[in-house]
Amino acid sequence: MKTYLISILFIALLSICSVSSAQRTCGIDTNLEEFQKSNPKEYKRIMELELTKSKEGAAIQQRIIDSNGKIIIPVVVHVLHGNSPIGANQNISNAQVLSQIDVLNEDFRRLNADRVNTPVPFQSVAADVNIEFRLACIDPNGNATTGITRTNVGDRIFTVGSTEQSTGIKFNSTGGKDAWDTSKYLNIWVCVLNTGSLGYSQRPSQFPFTPNTDGVVIHFAAFGRVGFLGSRTNKGRTAVHEIGHWLDLNHIWGDNDCGDDEVIDTPFQHTQTSQLDCPSFPRRTASCNLTTNGEMFMNYMDYSNDVCMNLFTQGQKTRMRNNFLIGGARHAFINNYFKIKDVSQNTCIPSGSTIQLQNVHCLPVEWTAIGATKVSESNQSVTLTGSGTVTLTATSGNYTDTKTFDLGNPIITTSDIGKQFCKTNYYETQNYIDLVGSGFAPLAANFEVEKITNNFAFYVTQNKMFIQPHTAGFITFRVRVQGYCGWSAWKLFQYPVTNCGGGGFFKVYPNPAKESLTIDFDSNKENNKNEDQKQENLGEVKIELYNSYQKLVFETTFKEEQKDRKLKIDTNKLPNGVYYLKIINNKEVYTERIVIEN
Repeated sequence: MKTYLISILFIALLSICSVSSAQRTCGIDTNLEEFQKSNPKEYKRIMELELTKSKEGAAIQQRIIDSNGKIIIPVVVHVLHGNSPIGANQNISNAQVLSQIDVLNEDFRRLNADRVNTPVPFQSVAADVNIEFRLACIDPNGNATTGITRTNVGDRIFTVGSTEQSTGIKFNSTGGKDAWDTSKYLNIWVCVLNTGSLGYSQRPSQFPFTPNTDGVVIHFAAFGRVGFLGSRTNKGRTAVHEIGHWLDLNHIWGDNDCGDDEVIDTPFQHTQTSQLDCPSFPRRTASCNLTTNGEMFMNYMDYSNDVCMNLFTQGQKTRMRNNFLIGGARHAFINNYFKIKDVSQNTCIPSGSTIQLQNVHCLPVEWTAIGATKVSESNQSVTLTGSGTVTLTATSGNYTDTKTFDLGNPIITTSDIGKQFCKTNYYETQNYIDLVGSGFAPLAANFEVEKITNNFAFYVTQNKMFIQPHTAGFITFRVRVQGYCGWSAWKLFQYPVTNCGGGGFFKVYPNPAKESLTIDFDSNKENNKNEDQKQENLGEVKIELYNSYQKLVFETTFKEEQKDRKLKIDTNKLPNGVYYLKIINNKEVYTERIVIEN
């Protein structure tokens, strides 16, 4: 059917399914028009949510690897029963609960045995939704669980009222059972409903306003495929149908004669199918489907008997999975239920710490730790040793989460490898090193410097150490820093110091250099008679240019007999950065710091 946003806005409201002696029926608990009048702000919000879900191309949360891959929903089943032993009456057995989980996984993955009954014309649109359901293994308090809770409610039969409070199923205070965190778990309540009622679900658009009641309610005699079950509801399809609503699907007939269910590949249908024997295919009952393959009465979102149902369509698959997009009402199931729990930043995380994973359905996990050693690991945590910046990744099938943090004692490093300094009588703005590393806040850290040689002065501001070398040779010192977990080990630094400048017999320009660099051996001839003698007897001058990693990038020899006493070096092909020009003349070495900015 064609897609229209407004026609099905009742999705924000409560959908209720019931069964009489002849058929299953569903209705709308709250009239949309009344809802719009009484709650205009919420109505506007619902409109915005529906528009968001209809947009294509939105990105899945980063914790899912493949947007088309498997989505796993953790489930908790709340059994509300009379004071009966497990397996008797409403206190359904664990086997009955597990049988329902099996049905969900078969039907949502199109692994159901009766898929062979899908009529040939509809087989091309039948879909593997690629959503699976698993009973939770961890409860909201972090304790192990079977994913099944049991609450004695006496002989109470719940009547579906106008509000969840009046119905009473979803609150301890009203004789029911409080939901587990509905942003992490699909809550399913199984109980005795009033005569004829099979169940109901809460729509995705309702979640922002009433998250504490989100989930699905199913009559115990329509839950699973083993145990005490009705003859027409003994295949577990009531829960499949209601979870379809929970994932934003509408009834196949759009709740109107030949109505629109907002899905493009489901045919128009006159009305709901009576819950009697399975109809014969093709069934054409109204002008809206006389020229088509007829009605899709075997769709899970019709009212057929359980035994008649066998498919979701590709369009329904897209609509359901859109709920998990960013901005969708169910995206929290990707954002919340498989993630590395918050690792504190800017605080001490000692070596040997255990990092926890929020993995409420106990998926098997592969841990990868870059920068640390794994001491032990499980599906819920990993213990790490080491010092430094750690990138920790947890992966399970289609799910992944990554955290980067500092572990253990602080470590000092520097990116100034190969740097050298010029002898100077003052502090130059370029004469510094960056003190960086892990386990500390660089701009606010407490650094301690100890001189090994005494041929330089220094001062530290933020994480920059400015240096004033007094003599050529080497300067040597060590540094430590106070970080989140105490003091680091001492880090030894040593840098060469050279006689920089032209020595009076050459000049280098422009500096910074753009496209070219000129070495002028005539620059001081008229102003410095002593150096003029050097210029008249240059002999052979070797010229070398090194990058900041001390890699030779240019060399040549300048001979005395050359008439032009200027040498031009093309820098256009050299990367921007700091370079060191060495002039070697009569066994003397002069160094000039050059900046290239092409």
